[in-house]
Amino acid sequence: ILAAGTLAQASFSALSVGLPALAPALRSHYDLTLGETGVVLGAVGIGMLFTLLPWGFLADRISEQLVIAVGLALAAASLVLAGWTSSYAPLVIALFAAGAFGASVNAASGRAVMGWFPVTQRGLALGVRQTAIPIGGAAAAAGLPWLSDAGGTKLAFVVLGGSCFVGAVVALAF
Repeated sequence: ILAAGTLAQASFSALSVGLPALAPALRSHYDLTLGETGVVLGAVGIGMLFTLLPWGFLADRISEQLVIAVGLALAAASLVLAGWTSSYAPLVIALFAAGAFGASVNAASGRAVMGWFPVTQRGLALGVRQTAIPIGGAAAAAGLPWLSDAGGTKLAFVVLGGSCFVGAVVALAF
């Protein structure tokens, strides 16, 4: 369960922490102002803000694995959709949705670790899961500009979506 939660967190953190690495490509592709670029980059976090509590409520009532899997699958679909947007507003909406759905990982993976590990091992287990945030962000920061150069922002968003989808599948497997 720790591996599944860590992978799920890393896959979503690639988006939530790594997206700024795409800022120059997003500005160019969508012809964004600096202010619009800030809104695009903030859309994921704003989506998370509005849904962290509802995801936590669901995680308390149903399986953490199901919450993670459903949320990441919907985040993956939102990211693929983001790849096919052609203007500012639809991009913001798609990234807001990806953040809103992906927030499931933040709420449920910590709860899963707390439930699966005894008190004497929770600190280390939570520390391992938390390492997924900078790992996912660093991997995205290194890879997203390269992907964007190779295939445009569409490829970068599809790969981010694929990463979230893999996280969803792995969450269901454990």
